[in-house]
Formats: sequence, C-alpha cells, structure tokens
Amino acid sequence: MRKTLFIIISIALVCVASFFVWTYICAEQPSDSSLKTVTFPDNKIIHVKLADTRETQTRGLSGAPDLNSFDGMLFIFPEEHTARFWMKEMNFPLDIIYLNNQKQIVEIHRELPPCADIAACPKISAAGANVRFVLEIAAGKAAESNLQIGQTLLW
Repeated sequence: MRKTLFIIISIALVCVASFFVWTYICAEQPSDSSLKTVTFPDNKIIHVKLADTRETQTRGLSGAPDLNSFDGMLFIFPEEHTARFWMKEMNFPLDIIYLNNQKQIVEIHRELPPCADIAACPKISAAGANVRFVLEIAAGKAAESNLQIGQTLLW
C-alpha cells in the first residue's frame, strides 16, 4: 500500500512539475504563429513578423500603426540579390539591417524617417552587397544593441 501511495504521489509531482515547465516554455514564445525569434549578438531576443512571400514583402510594414505587438519584420528572400527598400506609407522611423546568406550584417541604415513626399521617397539598398535577409526594427534599436557590420544574427 505504501509503495502504491508513493508511486501515485511521485506521478502527481512529476505532472505538476511538467505543467509548470511547459507553462514557462510557452510564455517565452510569442503567441502569434507568424512571429519568429531573432537573437542579436548581445543575446537580446526580439520577435519579428516574417515577410517571406511576394505579397508580405511588397506590403512590409507600410501602414502599420506601430510595433507594439512585435519588434520588427524579417524579410526572407529565396536567394541573394540587390534589395531595395523605402519608407513609403510608413508611420514611424526604422533601422534597416541587410544580411547575407550566412545571416551576417553587411549594412545598416539607421533612423530612417517615413517619407512625407512619396514622389521623392528614396530607395535604400546595401551599397555593393547582395543580401538574402533584411531586418526592419524600430529606429534606434540597432544602436541600442550595438549592431555592427560583420556580426551574425540567429533565428
């Protein structure tokens, strides 16, 4: 009888412990399945929306009111190419980070303001570098995490 009681209590404790571990793990992940976790070299973790289709890449963050429910947008292209971005229809300034196939930063454009005049909205690209990934985050976040050319981001 004591062995049976001991086994039942042990199983109950394992179940309770498993529940708390599972709850902790789930709390660390964003609830929106379209979000991806990106880790900066300073180990800061951000949650970004993915732009991995022609439609999501064309729309980007244009028209988004803010970045309150996520930290930015990660554009994933099928291969390296010359990527050009602009701040058309943006409601807030951004840092744009260009990365190569190895997820290494090849260029950073900091504190880019929204375009007031669409006709004069400049196209922003990585000078002389082909890119596979582009990360858009709130203006100042690249400096806050001391992001530099040559560093690797993880996801």
